[in-house]
Amino acid sequence: MSDLFAGLTTSIKSTATAITRNEYVRKVAESIKGRHAINVVAVSDHRRAFLWYSRAYPGSAHDSRIFRESRLHSELSSRIKKGVLLGDSAFQAERFLLKPVLDTPADSPESRYTEALCSGRVVVEHAFGVLKRQFSALHLGLRCEPDKAGKLIAAAMCLRNAAIAMKDPEFAGENEESDDQSDDDVDTSPLAPTASAFQQLIISRFV
Repeated sequence: MSDLFAGLTTSIKSTATAITRNEYVRKVAESIKGRHAINVVAVSDHRRAFLWYSRAYPGSAHDSRIFRESRLHSELSSRIKKGVLLGDSAFQAERFLLKPVLDTPADSPESRYTEALCSGRVVVEHAFGVLKRQFSALHLGLRCEPDKAGKLIAAAMCLRNAAIAMKDPEFAGENEESDDQSDDDVDTSPLAPTASAFQQLIISRFV
């Protein structure tokens, strides 16, 4: 069952890019961890291509809020678009977004579900890692204001997609995105009935 999610879904994740500190940046882009950064949420597929990305938010913006305010969330909610996203604990569970179940007993259906989900999400972590290797300024930090930084990140994603389409080799390196999260990153909102029913349906496949 570990391949239940393989090729059937897309994955969603955020990444933070540091930016040069100045008075304007200090006011709009300080993150909850004290860094000066902007936060971008993106969706990728099994090829590590970027299918959607949010506009840049201040580093203090939570992933769940960024996604809920997006057009993609609105279109999935209204069924204009169809699909399933694999998210991490920072996102709110939806009938179209699955997230891990935390603190579950070992070898329980919930833990097997969570293990498979996290394995499926590896593609988006790799997508961000490859992006930052190809455009190292995103890893090292951008020396510009947030608005321009957001445009540079969007341009980098478009160029990365073009490289995938042309089957260019990936840039070698080891700076894969970390999936570590602090307690502040975890969305603890109660599950809506539709989200809970969908999650339980998927978990039942791991009994």
